[in-house]
This record gives sequence, structure tokens and C-alpha cells, in this order.
Amino acid sequence: MVRGTKRDAERREREIRRGPETSTFVYPRSIAVAEYLERRLADYGEAAVTDRTLHRYRQVVQLHLIPMLGARPLAEQTPLDIEEAKRYWLREGRVLCIRGRSVIT
Repeated sequence: MVRGTKRDAERREREIRRGPETSTFVYPRSIAVAEYLERRLADYGEAAVTDRTLHRYRQVVQLHLIPMLGARPLAEQTPLDIEEAKRYWLREGRVLCIRGRSVIT
């Protein structure tokens, strides 16, 4: 979501679509997953979601995705890496907050 006028939204859309043609595009082999996720949130998340949703996305990225997947180059990630991370999260459980109380599931 872009806040502002229709013209602002159209300008932002043009910027996003031009990304691969300009210096904002980075070949995936040259960046780590962590850097890609941060850029993705900055470039597209800010234009596509509300501030509150973006804040939550950043929490998930910082607390869960980057610690498990962030160090490796993006091009080297495999589906097995993602499945391993999912197994870890399921095995270790997660903490939910229900009405101000933490509940370990």
C-alpha cells in the first residue's frame, strides 16, 4: 500500500517494475538471504502492506528467518534447507502470546 495520491502509487509502481533495469537489482548469487530479506522488506514491503504488518514481517525475519537461513548466499538455498528450518521450528516449539500471557506450544 502506498500512502498518498494515485500519482504517488503509479510512481512507486514504475520504480518497482524498473528495478531489474537499474542499479537496485542485485544478482542473487552475490547476496546472502539476510540481505535479500532486508531489501525485500524495504523495497516492496513498505509499498505493499500497512506499517503494523511490516513491523510484524520484520520481527519474523529478524527472529526466525535470518538466524536459520540468513548467512548462506541466496542462490545456494535449497528446498531441503527450508524444510530443515521448518522441522527445527516445529521441534523446538514456539512461544505464543495470548492476551498478554506467554504460552509455549
